[in-house]
Amino acid sequence: MELKKLMEHISVIPDYRQVWKVEHKLSDILLLTI
Repeated sequence: MELKKLMEHISVIPDYRQVWKVEHKLSDILLLTI
């Protein structure tokens, strides 16, 4: 799967973290774990 398509799929996952604690976008974190 190409990266652009993968990021499109990951970006629809809701991020329920507290905004003031977020240093990195959830999509970036998920991409790194794959």
